[in-house]
Amino acid sequence: MSSGAGHGADNIPTLPRSTVASVSLGTLLNPLNSSMIAVALVSLSSYFGVSLATVTWLVTSFYIGGAIGYPLMGQLADRFGPRRIFNVGLLVAAVTSGIAPLAPSLPALIGIRFLQSIGTSSPYPAGVAIFRARHGQGRAPAGALGAVSIANSVSSALGPVLGGALVALAGWPAIFVINVPVALAAIALALLCLPADRLTTSSRTTRASDSSAWQLLRNPALVTVYAQFAAVNVVFYAVFYGLPLWLEQTRNYPPDVTGLLILPVAGIGVVATPIAARLIDRTGPRPSLIVGSVLLLAGSLLLLLFDAATPIAGLLLVGAVLGVPNGFNNLGLQAAMYEAASPRQIGAAAGALQTCRYLGAIAATAVIGVIFGSQATSDSLHLLALVMAAVSAGLVIASLAVNRRS
Repeated sequence: MSSGAGHGADNIPTLPRSTVASVSLGTLLNPLNSSMIAVALVSLSSYFGVSLATVTWLVTSFYIGGAIGYPLMGQLADRFGPRRIFNVGLLVAAVTSGIAPLAPSLPALIGIRFLQSIGTSSPYPAGVAIFRARHGQGRAPAGALGAVSIANSVSSALGPVLGGALVALAGWPAIFVINVPVALAAIALALLCLPADRLTTSSRTTRASDSSAWQLLRNPALVTVYAQFAAVNVVFYAVFYGLPLWLEQTRNYPPDVTGLLILPVAGIGVVATPIAARLIDRTGPRPSLIVGSVLLLAGSLLLLLFDAATPIAGLLLVGAVLGVPNGFNNLGLQAAMYEAASPRQIGAAAGALQTCRYLGAIAATAVIGVIFGSQATSDSLHLLALVMAAVSAGLVIASLAVNRRS
């Protein structure tokens, strides 16, 4: 059987399940290590004798590495071949994860985390380039992209759970060592299942210029996708980081209950992704983006109803409304990027898309800092909701405008 975009009426080719599984396995390491570190910060702070504020540089360095690594590894995949860069990145991830427990100091571990992020950034843009090589240009393989998105979402959600168990069992080094067998297994599967690269010297030179940042920015369709993706992530991370602060400081919920209450924000998107994939298969990415942006606007406005007396059922319901758009927007914009990028720049285009995710997260945290200040009150949550609604309204207009032009 095969997995990918395709209905017989559209005569869209499918992708082998082994290819999709291989790419999915490789891409899950980045979100896993992004979230798993959260439960090890206290142990790391004690081990190195530094403050929690200082040890959070392990988080910051990983985000900086991802923002740089995704487009960099995408350009290298376009130039030297996606399977080669896919495996090189995983090898870097395995080596850095293996030596992390030997780090003599926190600055050394911060540098290792930066390199680990660079390595784990390679599978996504390289994987998308492999999909394009096997699938061809035209309608995006929504099923394959959706499978990767689900693997990444589940990996990110389970990271703290797995990390907590590993730290309790073997201490903080375990959250690094666990990556070694996973990375090696991903390399082995890639060597067995991913197609060999076929690049000539002349094509490498051409691809190097085609996948430059300037060439990507000269593509209006790609610029539109990047702007929408950054905006989507501003709204997502505003609620993902802002709502827990309000739940803990205004509603006085403990961290474990808060984590359960915001689970729908991240978890419902996993359920929505296969639905979005079927919609994109049949109609293309634009209707999915319209649905996602409208629901994002609705969820943002519903936050205006939150106060100290809002029942738990209401909190969960609004969280679910805000979670559904994740599947539609993320997959819809990945598909739009896939269709807008030329074959020679697909790796760099996919990497740049992920950089926009980090830019959106950074912008969201800055907005939260300005609005919340030292206390997350209901009034400040409502102001944050208005900002989210304004951004979401812009996304609705952009999605409708793009759809009309199409």
